Amino acid sequence: MIWSGPNDFTHIPHAEHVKVVDAVGQAAIFPLCRAVVHHGGAGTTAAGLRAGIPTLILFAIWLDQPIWATAVKQLEVGSARRFSETTVETLVADLRSVLTPRCVAQPVSSPPR
Repeated sequence: MIWSGPNDFTHIPHAEHVKVVDAVGQAAIFPLCRAVVHHGGAGTTAAGLRAGIPTLILFAIWLDQPIWATAVKQLEVGSARRFSETTVETLVADLRSVLTPRCVAQPVSSPPR
């Protein structure tokens, strides 16, 4: 599933097994996922951590995204890299990395210290 938010992806072709949605209830959907791949915003990061789902943050250099990317790596519940440095190969490797037992977390209720 791809959560498009305010972006219009209707003109971009995608595979039949990919669902593009405008809105998503993170608390309901994330626990059903094997991993969450997102931009690293505070709300999405927190929702993924609460769900206990491994996360892969593909961040831009924008506001707090690098901070949450670092926190996810420090907590060992996922991985992160700059979106601009992401390739098909790094995406596959990063997903394999976060889908290991090391990253499958219990829900996190407090931020790292």
